[in-house]
Amino acid sequence: MASSKKPPFNPNAPLYGTMPELGISERLLRSGAPSRGFSSRFLNDSTFVSFAKGIYPKIQANGKGKVFFETEEQFLLHLDEALHHFEMLRPLVRPDDSGDLNDQRNYFRRLKTTANALNQVLAAMKDTHSRRLAHAGFVLPQHLTGEGLDNKFIQQSRQLEQAAAKAIIDLKGKNSGRHAELYLLIEQLADMHKDWPTRTNNDHNRDNKGVFFELVQAIRPLVGLTDDLGITDNTILDGIKLAKKT
Repeated sequence: MASSKKPPFNPNAPLYGTMPELGISERLLRSGAPSRGFSSRFLNDSTFVSFAKGIYPKIQANGKGKVFFETEEQFLLHLDEALHHFEMLRPLVRPDDSGDLNDQRNYFRRLKTTANALNQVLAAMKDTHSRRLAHAGFVLPQHLTGEGLDNKFIQQSRQLEQAAAKAIIDLKGKNSGRHAELYLLIEQLADMHKDWPTRTNNDHNRDNKGVFFELVQAIRPLVGLTDDLGITDNTILDGIKLAKKT
């Protein structure tokens, strides 16, 4: 089996930085964990398995005869692990009502700016201000510190600003989130073998883009990418180039 997968980590990838806690048992993340059949839902489908077996002869070795997978079973196990991790990480890059990654970046920038302005006002709060707020119905349980008034609301406001700043760092990158699922799929498939992807084009045969490219092309339609429209050969080649840099 291939080594345990890592979360997508690519300077230009859709997600960048520390991955959120997924709440997944460590047992499931260990490649040697016992399992009945395949781990991914894709390879628990007999039609998918038959298709994967048909792919194997085409990507078993590259044009120079370098063998990547000695047996069909070895290939299926590696593919299963790649798709299993793709499934687990997929919700993190799938578009939702929060918009694409540029929308999310803008939101957290506005949140940080707003929290910072609030914290500056709160830092100037005096005891009289606090009493008048309490009289108006907003009670701030507090105690005096060497830095002035302090309470849970002020502490949480500071923590909110810090968390917004961290979220901005975690969303750092050049990719707007377009084709995020494709890039995640490419990263996980690339981990199936230490020498993948071997190349993205062939100077002597422009139509031969390498066995890894062929694997991505074969698997892509089967996993139901939500952003599949508009994907071209060049889109896949760009994703492969990004995966080669990690």
